[in-house]
Amino acid sequence: MNKTKIHALSSITKKLTISSLLKLIRTPESKKAIVLYLAQLLGIIFSFATQKMNTNHLSDPHEYGMVTASLAIFTFMYVFFEFGIFASGARLLAKCKTEIETRKMYGTLFVFVFFVAALFSILMTIGSAFLPFVYSSEQIRQIMTLVSLLAWVYPLQFFFQETSQGSGKIYQLSIYTVLAKFLYTASLGVTILFCTVNATISLLLNLGAMGLSGMVAVYLLRPTFNGWKLNIPALKSEIRQYGWHIYIGRVLASPAFNLTSVLIPYLNSMASSAFFAVGGSLSAPMVMAAQSISSSLFKNFSTQKKLKNRLIIINSSILAVLGIGIYFGAPILIHLAASEKYNAALPLMFPLVLAGFFQGFYQPFNLFVSAHGKGVWTKQISIVGTLFDVISSVLMVSLFGLLGACWQTVASRVFWSLIYYYNYRRTIKSLSE
Repeated sequence: MNKTKIHALSSITKKLTISSLLKLIRTPESKKAIVLYLAQLLGIIFSFATQKMNTNHLSDPHEYGMVTASLAIFTFMYVFFEFGIFASGARLLAKCKTEIETRKMYGTLFVFVFFVAALFSILMTIGSAFLPFVYSSEQIRQIMTLVSLLAWVYPLQFFFQETSQGSGKIYQLSIYTVLAKFLYTASLGVTILFCTVNATISLLLNLGAMGLSGMVAVYLLRPTFNGWKLNIPALKSEIRQYGWHIYIGRVLASPAFNLTSVLIPYLNSMASSAFFAVGGSLSAPMVMAAQSISSSLFKNFSTQKKLKNRLIIINSSILAVLGIGIYFGAPILIHLAASEKYNAALPLMFPLVLAGFFQGFYQPFNLFVSAHGKGVWTKQISIVGTLFDVISSVLMVSLFGLLGACWQTVASRVFWSLIYYYNYRRTIKSLSE
């Protein structure tokens, strides 16, 4: 190995001594990342509890597949309704110097949330009438028609997640993360005690918990609506220069990125969707760890010329440790999070853990580029990633079924890691010019 490379690596590892790590942990950004990740872990525990209740008290994996398929449809469709508003808002919030500026910007953005949420809920309710033509199931049409009345919670959720990282309101985001999961777990548990639970009730409780916790979270942000119109010119300018490109990229990339989860119940049994969801939920802590670190540093990224090497090393190390633990602990975790009926998810764990590693790996690179407003470049790589995901999803799921879907997820996350890293490299090059 080249001596220069050895010297560079040793200089990095020397910086990662016990004392330097303790000092790093005590920084405000690290405290925020730790609090957010602990909140997400607690949220995962509540999610496991609700998953356990659903898998035990719903009639069979087919009915739980209705729940996971419906949530996948909401996630798949929402991206078309964001219009780049919240991504632009996150950038503007990162530039706010005072608390009153931040609160006024939140007020402006919340007005847009109201209209986007109403539009999404109305169109999802109308669109649910066409679902039997896609999934050949009248049952999923009936479920979606009812629960789509609460679809407005999705714009509220994504608004809060995007803008809280832009403004550095990580503690408020942590509260929202825990509260949404807790309310769903508690309400589902109480319901099971007094009546029979079905897919419709489970979904209504889930979306209701998201909506209530979202309103509490917005209250904690204390948005002010005095002079909210004054921020519109800056928001429109940011949308034109950055948000619109991000929106186009997401409209192309997000549906393709999540296409596998939508194709599984279409090309396979509805139960396959449940197995994929259970396996995927176990690898969620990996991605959440990387997201917690990156989200807490978003505001800092906007003033940095490049990512610090120690951040990349720490992020990769955490992902590796979590991945090994999840893979070898999967038999116990599946039993705790679901039931023995879902042991069919065990063969899926290796590719799903591998996919979780690469999805977590590229989080800092992606948010660094976003913090510097490189919307056009993000749109460009989104087009390339979309083509890869669409072609690979259709081929792998149709030819190899559920296992093919899992390995397509690996291929997708590896490919996105490469193009996000390429985007990151040209971003730091442009900053040094």
